[in-house]
Amino acid sequence: MFYNFLLLLQGSQSSLSKLVIFIVISIIFFIASVILFIIRKKALDVLLDIKFVQTIKIKNIMENYQSITDQLGKGNYSEYVEIKGVSKCGNPIKSQHTDTDCVWYHSQILREYEETVTTKDSKGYSRTEIRRGSEVVSDITNKTDLEIDDGTGKINVNTDSSEIVSKLIYNQFQPGEYKGMININFSPIFGRRTIGYRYKEEIIPLSQNLYIIGEASDREGRLEIQKPLDNRKKFIVSVKSEEELIKSFNTKAVILLTAGIILMVVGIGFILFGIFTRR
Repeated sequence: MFYNFLLLLQGSQSSLSKLVIFIVISIIFFIASVILFIIRKKALDVLLDIKFVQTIKIKNIMENYQSITDQLGKGNYSEYVEIKGVSKCGNPIKSQHTDTDCVWYHSQILREYEETVTTKDSKGYSRTEIRRGSEVVSDITNKTDLEIDDGTGKINVNTDSSEIVSKLIYNQFQPGEYKGMININFSPIFGRRTIGYRYKEEIIPLSQNLYIIGEASDREGRLEIQKPLDNRKKFIVSVKSEEELIKSFNTKAVILLTAGIILMVVGIGFILFGIFTRR
């Protein structure tokens, strides 16, 4: 009889521990779901700014700036604005891989490799497979002075801390070892065999139609578009149009909402499964 009691107690403890595991897993899913909802809320806030901040002409920005300066002096003008115009620059730079004239570029070199991996399942059986992967061996961003011209005037854009939506102009894979002129450094891991290298490049070209939302201010000594002091406000410099950005953020919000709901449902499912299997 005592032996039967011990077996019952052991079964109860095992069942309870399984329930605790299911609850912990559920909590993880709930936390992930909440994080996705928070990210979605931020995406919707950006979407509202893009939709409801009205496009202003640079000429009007200059007039507003002059009016505030006349009344309060320099360093007091600040206005959250949306501008549409063309990128201009007196001293453009050359992009790294394609030697293209631009005002901003981001170039990468990625080493693509394969490795043999052996794993064991729960029964102790070994399985060997070849997996492919990649690692970044060069990552360079460079920029120069950027002005935007909307036909009524020009204004400088300080792209520091901005969210750049650029144009991908180069994405090429070359098999074999690296033969370029750029010094790249990586620590090879034993067992990884190099397949080749992928070269990627994104730029903001000269004379590119741009959409910009940010703060027009002279607090740094000159009038320019820059990152807003209010961290809730976004600073975006985009080669995509306003309509394209709205569509992109709408899609992102729908995906985040769907994923968040799925994770929430899965979390509830784990709790219910743990409760019913304990009985």
